[in-house]
Amino acid sequence: MKLINTLYLMLILAMVGTSTVSAQNIILGSGTTVNTVTTASPINIWYRSLRYQTVYTAAELQAAGAAPGQILQMGWYVTQIPVNSLPNYTINMKNTTAVDASSHDGTGLTQVYTNTLYAPTAGGWDMLTLQTPFIWNGVDNILVDICFDQVTPTYNQSGQVRTYTATTGARSIKSDASSQCGGTTNVTQNEKAQINFFIQSGPPPTCSMVDGGTLVANNVLAYSANLAWDSTNSPQYFLIEYGPSGFLPGAGNWNTTSNLNIGLTTLTPETLYSARVSQVCGSAAGDTSYFRSVDFTTPCATFPAPFSETFVNNSTPLCWNQTAAAGGPWVFSGNPGYAAAGTQSHTADGSSFAWMDFSGTDNDVVLELPNVDISTLSQPNLEFWFKSIPDPANANNLLRVEAYDGLDWNLITTIQQNDPDWIFHSYSLASHIYSTNLVKVRFVADTDPAGGTFFTNDLMLDDIEIDEPPAFDATGTNFLAPVIGGCNVLTNTETVTVEISNVGLDTLTSVFVKLFLNGAQVASGTYNGMIPPGTSTPYTVPNGVNLSAVGSQVLRVSASALPVEDVPWNDETTFVKFNDGSSLVSSYPYTESFDMWNNCISNCIDNACGTFG
Repeated sequence: MKLINTLYLMLILAMVGTSTVSAQNIILGSGTTVNTVTTASPINIWYRSLRYQTVYTAAELQAAGAAPGQILQMGWYVTQIPVNSLPNYTINMKNTTAVDASSHDGTGLTQVYTNTLYAPTAGGWDMLTLQTPFIWNGVDNILVDICFDQVTPTYNQSGQVRTYTATTGARSIKSDASSQCGGTTNVTQNEKAQINFFIQSGPPPTCSMVDGGTLVANNVLAYSANLAWDSTNSPQYFLIEYGPSGFLPGAGNWNTTSNLNIGLTTLTPETLYSARVSQVCGSAAGDTSYFRSVDFTTPCATFPAPFSETFVNNSTPLCWNQTAAAGGPWVFSGNPGYAAAGTQSHTADGSSFAWMDFSGTDNDVVLELPNVDISTLSQPNLEFWFKSIPDPANANNLLRVEAYDGLDWNLITTIQQNDPDWIFHSYSLASHIYSTNLVKVRFVADTDPAGGTFFTNDLMLDDIEIDEPPAFDATGTNFLAPVIGGCNVLTNTETVTVEISNVGLDTLTSVFVKLFLNGAQVASGTYNGMIPPGTSTPYTVPNGVNLSAVGSQVLRVSASALPVEDVPWNDETTFVKFNDGSSLVSSYPYTESFDMWNNCISNCIDNACGTFG
């Protein structure tokens, strides 16, 4: 690798180290006029997505002192940055006979630059190094085509550059609803952005480029790809540079070959790559050709189990996918509001977490995992931490967990949670395997079907795993007795029965149970008996519990497997919240119209009734 890089640098020096080769900045336009905050420009975000075209004439370039050559950099004079960065920012160029931007041109464009998230810098020329230098022939005009996808979270009146007057100098199409990178520009304007081209000028190389249009990427897989090309020359060898799209010339991975193809390995899944091929005909100046380039995107891989995600990169994870019927998306930075404000990552490293910022218009907002190969697992299991804490009396939004069967999505569970803490959830995937050894899971955030103020209840996810279930794992899953609600009067010696469940992999023979009332332990005992995996059993605590006090009461249970509990963080569960004094008269004058059923008359006889939540 060191030898190849040294060779490349020697070739570049040979190309630019003679008196016949020069490089200079060519600035087109002058003055301090800028686009308004609602006028299209290369970085304006008055609409979430933009496509912008402009034409710079050969006469302008020649008047500024430009000579034919390679455009290595270009940039705009930025006076105000856009509030939100520009996703998938792409620049395409072409030599053209068009003298202005009176007509849209979408053919024959060459992509010269792309950036997954471009954040302009204000206060001067913000120069971008082109991943594919553009060759200007010195005769034609230059069309510059710019686009970016929808900014998040929304549009803003920002993004200004210096401009100059030019009749039908630019044209654009803008939208909040969708990306306009494939759109046809439809609005013209009588100004265009001032531009700074850094051009390496001089006689073209005597060694011609590989044949136009023949450089292709094929057999593109998640971790590898092949390049192939044609050549009418007889060069000594070919010089290949490749890397993630956006890398600077000279900073990629290098290789050489005398063949008309080469294999690229150790690539990253779901990544846009650029590859460049030059011909080397000798060691003198001009003996290395300009390069041709090709872009390709590696597909997503199937990830092997055990699989985990902690959202450490503060962005949508590799090969995950997001869709929504309306609203969204899931985000990985910032912080939820209202009762969930200040939430910290559940992960020990304190990195980040996924959360859905409800705004009242969100519907079926999907966060989809990649395929996971569970061949090495005997009992594939999904585990994750979830947090949802709605404001009192407002909507309690829900999370659906679904699995793919090769044709459709099937419900695993629906969760409506109200707890200030991160809560552990665990579900078997044994019945959700498709294509022999694959599982695919998604999380769907949706608004409370009962209605209410949706935006006060954001949903949070962290530490998602697909692995074997824990071997010894007990938890409380239901509150069986006493009956609370209706006409029952609770005493100071209530017999409390709870349900304990085996959510682990191995059979349990002993479980230690503790009962808490309003945070204080009021009973404990040990269940001794067989509890096979996936089953539950009732357990009655050995001493009576005082539930007679008037006012809000919160019952919690802790169930831990003995002699060892593999997942202690899901032991304690809130079973029931109730208010035994809800029927007391506390305001006067007191009236009763009997327009509504009384709790006694309604025959409320189980723990799903009454005033507890």
